[in-house]
Amino acid sequence: MQKIYSETLSLDQMAREKYGLSEEIMMENAANAVVSFIRSLPMGRAPESPLQSVIIFCGPGNNGADGYAIARMLQADFKVTVAVVFPAKSDLAKLQKLRAEKVGVSIISMDINEVNTFSFDADIYIDAILGASQQGELASSLQELISQINQAQGIKIAVDLPTGMGNSAFIADYTVTMGALKESFYLDLMKDRVGKIQVANLGIARQLYETETTTYLLEALDLRLPLRTQRDTHKGSFGFATIIKGEQAGASLLSAKAAMRFGAGITALVGEGDKPLEIMQMPEISSKTTAIAAGMGLGKQPINLLEIARYPLVLDADLLGLPEILPLLEEKADCIVTPHPQEFCRLLQSAGMGEYSVTDVQRQRLTLARQFSQAFRAVLVLKGANTIIAQNGMLYICDLGTAHLAKGGSGDVLAGMMVALLAQGYSALTAATQAVLAHAIAAKNLKIHDYAMTPLDLIEALKDLK
Repeated sequence: MQKIYSETLSLDQMAREKYGLSEEIMMENAANAVVSFIRSLPMGRAPESPLQSVIIFCGPGNNGADGYAIARMLQADFKVTVAVVFPAKSDLAKLQKLRAEKVGVSIISMDINEVNTFSFDADIYIDAILGASQQGELASSLQELISQINQAQGIKIAVDLPTGMGNSAFIADYTVTMGALKESFYLDLMKDRVGKIQVANLGIARQLYETETTTYLLEALDLRLPLRTQRDTHKGSFGFATIIKGEQAGASLLSAKAAMRFGAGITALVGEGDKPLEIMQMPEISSKTTAIAAGMGLGKQPINLLEIARYPLVLDADLLGLPEILPLLEEKADCIVTPHPQEFCRLLQSAGMGEYSVTDVQRQRLTLARQFSQAFRAVLVLKGANTIIAQNGMLYICDLGTAHLAKGGSGDVLAGMMVALLAQGYSALTAATQAVLAHAIAAKNLKIHDYAMTPLDLIEALKDLK
């Protein structure tokens, strides 16, 4: 896992006070890290070809100062142009601009209200306009500039953080961020905007720069499969996962097949109708049950919440809009609730935490997930392009999800995987993080087109995880 921060200004301040690093020294290291990264890129240029051309768009503050410093360092063997989007205002921006001028960097002042008069033609475009200092919506003129840069051909690099948010943001192939990872990268709105993320060293090792945090990035190396190390075992050694059938039985069938594939010793459906051969079916919950999943395809079918409350739970889909589940979420730490954004809107409203649109949720995913997890003991799994797992104010983000998973039934598979781990004795938090990781990695590993994946393909892919 990697640490993520809501802001890093406090980390900068700590580094200055604790290690005697000035703001200027840290900036020089940051700029040098960006330059080293640029030099590492495969340019595909023959030795006799013209120099690679770079346009750096600079803003008024220290993000712009980074841009001027990068320009100075690249000047010797790149054709560098600085486009001044806003005049330098911070002391470091003024100083770095002066230094860039002294080494001969071409600096052009732009009229932000007449961006159509500016011609874009470069191999590399660098966004050093606003960085982490940006707040609120961009002015329409700046949005127009960002849109034009996005349409240009060439490698695009954001310094610290792409300018803008969502559809109005700079589309980076790479983001070189300063010192540590930032929460803003992991909003769903930014998934197609940040590109590959590199962390720049500011003059001290990352483990010295970073402090305690409440947000973590899950990585593929964090996956721990439910492998069976004991030999003296039987099917009961690996839990009894029960899935409640609903009006749309297909959802519960997918969950049951996923639970069986992800290690549950016994998987049973409660209900009537057809079932896979390997899955048990019974009219009521077995006394041998060790975990229950309910809500997938439930529809208006009634469910006895008091009865299922005795077991570790995964609550999904149609249950999530019912105020009756709130006491379970308040009391049970061995409960996982798995909304997608629209279901989370209903859940927040039921909990009296406010009325939010899906757009609101997507813009405030991390904040709202943290608030919800502080109000309830249950583990929250807020599904999305970047899935968030939250408990007790701690957030764990999985950014490994792909477009493969944008298919009906994927969530039912995830619910089955979670209940399988709960049935095997995993804590709710571990069951959630491990199932989310395995789910995303299995989809990513599929050797089929993303549009062609079905939930059954995803279930089969679980057997090839390593």
